[in-house]
Amino acid sequence: MDKKRVELSVHTNMGNTGSVNDTGNYINAAMRDWQPAIAITDTECVQAFPEAFKCVDTCGGIKLIYGCELYYGYAPHYDKRNPFYILAKNKTGLKELYKLISNSPKIFSLDEVDRKNLILGISIQGELIQKIIEGADDKELGKIIERFDYVLLNPIEYFGWYTKIKDESQAKEITKRIIDVCEKNNVLPIASDEAYFVFSDDGECRRILLDYMGVENCDEQPNLYFRKTDEMLAEFEYLGKEKAYEIVVTNSNLVADMIDDTFAPFDTDTKYPNEIAKLKEITYAAAYKKYDNPLPSFIRTRIQSELHVIGGNARNATKFILAEKITEAAKEKGYSIVSRGSVGSSLVANLLGITNTNPLDTHYFCKNCKYIEFHTEEDCGVDLPNKICPKCGKELIKDGYTLPEETYTNYDFGKELDISLNLPPEFICTAHEILRKNANGKIIDYGQIQTMPPEFAYNLVIEYARKRKLKFHDLREIDYFEKLEKCKSDIQSALGVFILPPEKEITDYTPVEYLSDVNDHKQKITHFDYREIYHSFLKIDLLYPHNSLSMLFKLENATGIKANQIPLDDKKTIELIKACDTDGIPELENDDVREVIKTVNPHKFNDLIKLFGLCYGKGTWNDNRKYLFNKEIRFSDFIAYRDDVMLTLIKYGLDRQKAFLISEQIRKGKGFTNEQYDELLDLGVPNWYLDLCNKIEYLFPKAHCAEYVRLSFILAYYKTHFRTEFEKIAEEYKVEESEDE
Repeated sequence: MDKKRVELSVHTNMGNTGSVNDTGNYINAAMRDWQPAIAITDTECVQAFPEAFKCVDTCGGIKLIYGCELYYGYAPHYDKRNPFYILAKNKTGLKELYKLISNSPKIFSLDEVDRKNLILGISIQGELIQKIIEGADDKELGKIIERFDYVLLNPIEYFGWYTKIKDESQAKEITKRIIDVCEKNNVLPIASDEAYFVFSDDGECRRILLDYMGVENCDEQPNLYFRKTDEMLAEFEYLGKEKAYEIVVTNSNLVADMIDDTFAPFDTDTKYPNEIAKLKEITYAAAYKKYDNPLPSFIRTRIQSELHVIGGNARNATKFILAEKITEAAKEKGYSIVSRGSVGSSLVANLLGITNTNPLDTHYFCKNCKYIEFHTEEDCGVDLPNKICPKCGKELIKDGYTLPEETYTNYDFGKELDISLNLPPEFICTAHEILRKNANGKIIDYGQIQTMPPEFAYNLVIEYARKRKLKFHDLREIDYFEKLEKCKSDIQSALGVFILPPEKEITDYTPVEYLSDVNDHKQKITHFDYREIYHSFLKIDLLYPHNSLSMLFKLENATGIKANQIPLDDKKTIELIKACDTDGIPELENDDVREVIKTVNPHKFNDLIKLFGLCYGKGTWNDNRKYLFNKEIRFSDFIAYRDDVMLTLIKYGLDRQKAFLISEQIRKGKGFTNEQYDELLDLGVPNWYLDLCNKIEYLFPKAHCAEYVRLSFILAYYKTHFRTEFEKIAEEYKVEESEDE
């Protein structure tokens, strides 16, 4: 097989300069031509690297070169932007590149670029062509070229785009002259597309994007497509066969050979110290304080089981300890917190104050003498009748939500467990400071890449065609629309924080991006989308749901009644919710939720939890509701969350671990296998229940539902008993939201 060329500059849809193809499109095109390597070189951006690596890692057979287009200038003013390319030779070079990206956009001095692990290139399109137009001699051109390792030469038609040189013979003479100066200065001249799209047909799609970006001469763009080796050789055949082969094939391969074989664009083998011993200490201290020492055997067993799984991944213990510090600080300042997801199924999390939900089975508990008494007639302790402690005469606390620990720990010893905390917006900065202090300053916020909204992308295509009086074939229109909706539109901060290992720097993983708020405060976020790199880090999600927690803080201060003093079995509050008098209560004022409330007519707290699960799961309410008026099926039997499935199957005699694994299938919408279906029928599980399970698309954990319902119920309590204060505060937030919009 003849040797193939290497393209050292392609621009992707993750860049900032109007490309419409993703890395997979380019890599597939290179592999179809049997090209041995390809360089990704977006302008002042490297956000395509993770996806490019996944593609190459999956396909194999091609080397991925990490690169970028930046700008250089000259002291003292740096008033002219001259493009140049940087390629990373190895991991050290990649880290150096990330440091440069973290300082962009800016005009660099070439002297500040550490050349040891980097390869520098320049395109004919920048300073070189301008100097030639200005009449520079070869010596002056040589002074520019000698500072680089290679010079990129383009097909002749490009000249009319960036220099207005329309004469082909003049363009060819300029190219020959540049080659001559390169060879005199031991710099490699290399043919390059500097591609912005893969196929010629994609050029129209790019024009749509450039038109939107306000590029005036977008209709004049040359054919900036990704050429095959024989196509590129044809572009330079005027040099003679031997010289064309040298600059197209030989020289591009020489550069590729200087670069290490494909490696991941970020560290993946990240080590954290395991602080499980410290976590055990504070967990047992909290357990002894609440339940006394020695602990009841079932509580000790539950704690031991959870700590065993938590300790299986070094990140988990640190995460629990940091979350405990955040929630403790929030409470000291008078703020409430709400956990999100399945962490409420963890007794350890409850003991540390990370969640308000106690996952133990339904029970009475005496805070005074530590008496504990379990009951099975209710699925939620709140719904038990009030009772006096038989040992000391104090009123018993009603607690427990009957949550299996597997919902959180997944029977997975090495699993990294998630902790997501909902905090008041006013406390987010304090939470970040706590993390920064306890991680020696080594934290960074999530960055999240936004792509073009589908409707917006569609309208761009339609408007472009209208202005130019064009009529696209339906398939072409769809193709353009699908390409545009994958183009990066922005990067924003997502609600979460990565914590770096002690010995690492952020540029071992990603460049840094800086966002400015209205007060010009700089927020440091990951340049890569957090979803691409989260496996490399210890992470904590810091969220804020609507304005609920801020409202709660103000209501507590306005009424003098704290959230933890509010009885969750208050009948008047239940009546307010049943009457759908829920304006101002974020999770309950939705029209769809109100409709479900009217239909279900909830009577107790667990009804509300189940109702929440039915409303916010997928494939839950519409299929469950037809059984509402079946006298043989109770509302409590409905499938509202993943815990329902596991506990129901255990009740019918299925092995606990098998019940958990099946509940995982159901909650993800995968349904039963035929063998599982038959086995459960044999155990006596009703057909209607099994059929419902097969229709489910997604189920929340009960812990998540319980936390959100608790917050909504507390807000409803204030509305019931302190309506004036509630409506005043709710109106404040309604005004703020309308102003934000």
